[in-house]
Amino acid sequence: MSHKDISDVHLLERINKQPGLREQIEKLVTLAEAAKGTPDNGDDIEELVVQAGRQLQKEVLQSWANNKHQEIMETTHRNIDLRQSGKKK
Repeated sequence: MSHKDISDVHLLERINKQPGLREQIEKLVTLAEAAKGTPDNGDDIEELVVQAGRQLQKEVLQSWANNKHQEIMETTHRNIDLRQSGKKK
């Protein structure tokens, strides 16, 4: 197996660990394949790509936020000494 093949397999494994991201990438690939044809209107395909890009950005940011929240919850749960700081009421 070549270095490129191994790299491709590694990338696919990483993508498969992110199901929402995988769906968005599949949509982008479908759009790219459709763009190779002869779309009736370039503005239409452009709008589809822009929307897909926005959805991909949203998915990535939401995934990051969820992971960060989970990390904070696990750290807080493991370390009893951690307390949130703030003013007394």
